[in-house]
Amino acid sequence: MLFRSLFWLSLIVTVLLSTTATAQEFSIYTRVYQDADGKAARQPICRSHTLLHANRGYDYIAELGQVTISDFGTKQVTVLHGSRKLATTFTFEDLQKQIQQAQERAEEFLQNPVQQAGFNTELATDFIRFQLHPEFQEVYDAGRKRLTLSSDILTYEAICAPPPATKTLDTYLKFTDWTAQVNYVLVPQAMLPGPRMQLNEVLRTKEVLPVQVVLTTHIGRGVKLRAEHQYQWEL
Repeated sequence: MLFRSLFWLSLIVTVLLSTTATAQEFSIYTRVYQDADGKAARQPICRSHTLLHANRGYDYIAELGQVTISDFGTKQVTVLHGSRKLATTFTFEDLQKQIQQAQERAEEFLQNPVQQAGFNTELATDFIRFQLHPEFQEVYDAGRKRLTLSSDILTYEAICAPPPATKTLDTYLKFTDWTAQVNYVLVPQAMLPGPRMQLNEVLRTKEVLPVQVVLTTHIGRGVKLRAEHQYQWEL
């Protein structure tokens, strides 16, 4: 507990003493639910609190006791794990190299029947190919601010809202683009970032922020994850 308290104290001091505010400052509280059997889950499986300040993003995941700091000035990511008392830093360039290597291995898998032995080939190849080259059918209801990106592999359904300022939207989507890439490296069995980054690109063109995003996969038994975002426009 002492380590965690000192850790949070140092993080707060870092935020408050940052004087070069080059981006909109706001916070996002996110709850993620896993829905099943047509019923909405009541208890979240994951909660995160994100602070965006002075060209940095601070993302705290309560269930892991983990903070990820994305510094867009130095182009570095720092991961602090409170309960395990671990910390690591890597550059955006290192991150992109790891993703590129993963994509190259995935392409090799698709071209090599020997490597596919032991897998359900059709399901495995379809899912991997989609992550590498995502293609969606887009439907947007401007009046209700509802966006749907659908495919045979997975579907995104987003309830959206206009941002208070264009800079806010740019800051949020820049952060979530990098978060999708960081999560692929840090989270076991995470998807490649391509599908989520494509959703972000559509949000840019529509100039809206997501208030709720539902991700449904259509491979095998399927998974339905619902993320609900609460924005606070002042820190």
